[in-house]
Amino acid sequence: MTPDAAVTSPEAAPVVSPPLPLGDKLAYEATHRPSLQVNADGVFSAFEDAGVVFGRRFQSVAAVYQASYCTNGSVDAGLDLTVCEYPTPQAAANARERLVLLLRKVE
Repeated sequence: MTPDAAVTSPEAAPVVSPPLPLGDKLAYEATHRPSLQVNADGVFSAFEDAGVVFGRRFQSVAAVYQASYCTNGSVDAGLDLTVCEYPTPQAAANARERLVLLLRKVE
């Protein structure tokens, strides 16, 4: 597979966390978060500092987004926010490209 194929083919998405039962997968992702200057918790804190009240926050399966860790939050107005952590900017860019391609297939 060429490097371009890894970026442009959703089927070529890398495995971020090992195949595990759901509870074990979430625990693995929670304990293998990348060291970042601003992590998912910091993003939610910034929204909360700006007055956004999340009625519910929960961890989601990061492997779905080819991420290391993801957190979701919901507000009563119907906004759902997912914030994911990636080990590198390139990993985030690659995951974004794969997700855009997948979403285009849904349209």
